[in-house]
Amino acid sequence: MEKRARTRRQNKNKTPKKLRTGRISITFSRIFLLFLFLILLVNVIVPDRLMSSAENRMLTSRPLVTTNSILTGSFMSQYERYLSDQFVGRSWFTNLAINVRRLGGNRIEGDVFLGRDNQLLEDIVIGDADELWANIEGIQSFVRRYPTVNHHMMIVPDAANIWSEKLPPLASVADQNRQINMVRGELENELVWLDVSNALSESTEKIYYQTDRYWTSLGAFIAFQDIAGSLGINGDSPMDFAAFPVTIDFRGGLATRSGFLPGAREEIFIYVPRGEGSEVIVNYIDQQRRTTTLFEQSMLETGNQHQIFFGGDTSIISIRTASSSERRLLIIKDSFANNFVQFLTPYFREIIMVDPRYYAGTIDEIMTHYRITDSLILYSGNGFFRDNNISDVMARED
Repeated sequence: MEKRARTRRQNKNKTPKKLRTGRISITFSRIFLLFLFLILLVNVIVPDRLMSSAENRMLTSRPLVTTNSILTGSFMSQYERYLSDQFVGRSWFTNLAINVRRLGGNRIEGDVFLGRDNQLLEDIVIGDADELWANIEGIQSFVRRYPTVNHHMMIVPDAANIWSEKLPPLASVADQNRQINMVRGELENELVWLDVSNALSESTEKIYYQTDRYWTSLGAFIAFQDIAGSLGINGDSPMDFAAFPVTIDFRGGLATRSGFLPGAREEIFIYVPRGEGSEVIVNYIDQQRRTTTLFEQSMLETGNQHQIFFGGDTSIISIRTASSSERRLLIIKDSFANNFVQFLTPYFREIIMVDPRYYAGTIDEIMTHYRITDSLILYSGNGFFRDNNISDVMARED
């Protein structure tokens, strides 16, 4: 009797293996569902963010529900981007995925290469043939309409071109030299072509940032020294400027959007003309705002410190200087011009900066109003081959 009772108790305490496995699965499922519920709850409670300081960009806001957006399907795509941007912990999960891929040998995130010496390099852009030809024709039309103006053009090669030896093993990029030379072949008989590729290639200095796609102020200064004579600028340029570091805590856009080198920090230098006559009045036309400096110090407190140069990009800026020159320079540009202009202010009475990506008028309006004597088209390689706005801005005013 006692033996049978003991056997019954032992059998009662034994749980079938399938039953135990099922209970474990149910427990984990409950934990997972609770975790999902908590994440959804947090995402509902936490207010939407306007900007990602880690990525230096505005985040997608909640889209409006309209009949048209639902019928066209645009609402769902916008809402997916909204959820992706506003998801709590997004940066943490993104960095985790990047680090896991890097441990597996990955050396590219999106269009950013992690190269030798931990140099970040943006992939080379291939220009759309139709848009590129339209831009070339627009430039030709502009130059021919103003034959008495001194026209110049400079396309600055990107780091992946000049420092191609720093690309990771087996990585390849498009031939940017071929693209630039094609544009040069179409335009060098129309204007003065400023070629800075040799000066940059031969330099052993830090001419590009490690964590950003831009050239450094030193890189821009080396280019300025190389082409100053072609711009009609004479003098002992190295003695005309003093360089000052304004931050040692810069982390550029290539690092933030790729997730590579989270701890890397760099210096940003500004250059200031020596002696008297360095005063400027900077007029932000669309914003109806004036300052007496090229440098927006407040940007050093933001996630994009490189915008210390003019606060970033805007449609049109007028810079009045204390130069005794009567020359007035129009610069048609992308972001690469922002830290190049600091070397030009001693040599021109006025400098007008126009960014075709944001400017809604035409060049003819500017040429007439500001009595332009010189023009400079200044782009990075990737900037020029991306920009499909040049032809519209260069069009003849009707």
